[in-house]
Formats: sequence, C-alpha cells, structure tokens
Amino acid sequence: FKMAEHIDESCEGGIDGKSQAVSCLPHSEVSSENGVAEDNVDSSVVDVLHQKYLNSSLYQSTKEALGKVELDGEASREVGSLFFVTTNQCFSSVSAIELFIRDKKLFVHQYTSGYYRVSAYFLALMIGDLLPMRTAPAIIFSCISYWMIGYQAVAGRFFFFMLTLVLVSYTATAMSLAISAGMDVVAVANLLITICFVLMLIFSGLLVNLPTIMDWLNWLKYFSIPRYGLTALQVNEFRDLYFCGEKNPNVTASVGDAGSCPPNISGEMCSGEAYLCSQGIEPTNWAMWENIVALFCMTVIFLTIAYAKLRFMRKFT
Repeated sequence: FKMAEHIDESCEGGIDGKSQAVSCLPHSEVSSENGVAEDNVDSSVVDVLHQKYLNSSLYQSTKEALGKVELDGEASREVGSLFFVTTNQCFSSVSAIELFIRDKKLFVHQYTSGYYRVSAYFLALMIGDLLPMRTAPAIIFSCISYWMIGYQAVAGRFFFFMLTLVLVSYTATAMSLAISAGMDVVAVANLLITICFVLMLIFSGLLVNLPTIMDWLNWLKYFSIPRYGLTALQVNEFRDLYFCGEKNPNVTASVGDAGSCPPNISGEMCSGEAYLCSQGIEPTNWAMWENIVALFCMTVIFLTIAYAKLRFMRKFT
C-alpha cells in the first residue's frame, strides 16, 4: 500500500501535470501504441509497393499475356466441341455402306425379274434410310449437345446448328453410298470411306490452320465435308461473341452482317470476329450459308454418282 501511495503521489505531482503523464501510464498501454504505429507503417509500405507493382510494365505485360491465354482457351473449347460434333456426324454415317452391298444379289434378282426400276429402288432406300436413320438422330443429338455444351442461347443459332448437323450427316451418307454402290465386300468399302474421312479431317480447319497450308495442297480443303460443317458452325457461334473486359462473354448483339475482317488482328483478340479472321474465315452471313450450299451440292453430286453406279451396274451374267 505504501508503494501504491508513492506512485499516486508522484503521478499527481509535477509542475504542469503534463510532463509526467507519459511516465504515469502503464507499460502495456505504451507498448500497444507502439505496436499499432508499427503496423500502420508496415501496411502503408505494403500499399505503396503493391501500387508500384500494379503500375509497372512487368505487371501489364503479364496481365496481357494471361488474357490472351484465357481467350485462346475459351476459343479452343468452343472450336473443339464444334469439331467433335461435326466428326461424330461424319463417322456415324459409315453404317450406310451396307445398304447396297447387303441386298445387292436380291436387288439384281428382282430387277432382272422386272419387279421395279432402279429409280424406285434407289428412292425407297433414300426415304427409308435418310429420314429415320439420319435426320432423327441428328435432331435429337443437336437438342441435347447444344444446350449441354452451353452455346449461345439464341433460337436462330440453335436451328442453324441443327440444320448444319443434318446436312453434314446427309453429305457423309451420300458419300458412303457413292463409294459402296457396286461393291461386293463391306470391309473394302469401310476401309475406303474411313480413309476419305481421315483425310478430310486433316483439312477441316482445326488440326491444321488452313491459311498456312501450301498452295499446292490447299485445294484439297474444298473436298472436306467436315470443313464446311465446322466453318458454318464457327461463324454461327463466334459472331457477336466477346471475351475480354467486363462484358459478359455470352451477351450477344443482333445477328446481322458483321462485315469483313478488321484491319488489325495482331493484338489481343477480344471478339469472336477477330478469332474467325485469324483462321481465315470472314464473319459474314454469306460465310455461313455458302457452306450450307456447298454441303447441299455435294449431297446431290454423291447421290447422283450412287444412282449412276446402280443404273449402269452389270446386272446380267
């Protein structure tokens, strides 16, 4: 008690009452004030260093490089899925090679007996195979895969996606019929059609960048069925698509004529149009529909070849 009274007397004493105010404070309060001051100094130093790093050229270049990587990854996922659905429609049509080979002997016997004409037989096979076996699966596959993958939720783009897959299936089926018509062995026809599809996949536009192909090989892309389907689907999906900044990547504008390629696409590609131009594809309405016209023309040509091979096939021995 005597020690406490001595401390109180020493704290109450003094000339102005201010000189001994600090000395009268407890030691714990003084140390806590020093700790707070040190924390404030440390936080201010960290903020200054953080701000200097954000303003540095190293941070800006790293941010730009990571943005390009993120854009390339987003575009690659979209194109990879489109390539898969196109390839799936092509190889699912290989089963059509059995139509003419399996019933060839029966067809020759019935035709020579005068049961029907070649045109009636050919038309019956087309109606019996294309509608139930090619159209319905393509429509069901489109309805499931389009929304599952997460493409743009626009009705016009969805129906164009469905139309493209149906035409790709028709063209691949017609090519299979044109190769298998008049042949006797299913294995040989299967091998030929598989080789043709693999060569077409090389020039489809995903495995090899078509603008970089040499001129003496570049003409082979015009015989690629997957190329027409993939190009049409890419233009349909990437138009009005934005990847960078605060804008939502899935926000779309009106589906109009986007015009030709921008003059400069060497920098950061933030739009789907810039990506299409980097692949040598113009983001226009005609760029979509010209591939649809090409698929339709190829279907007619292959079906004509298949009918001609049946028509002029040797039926009498």
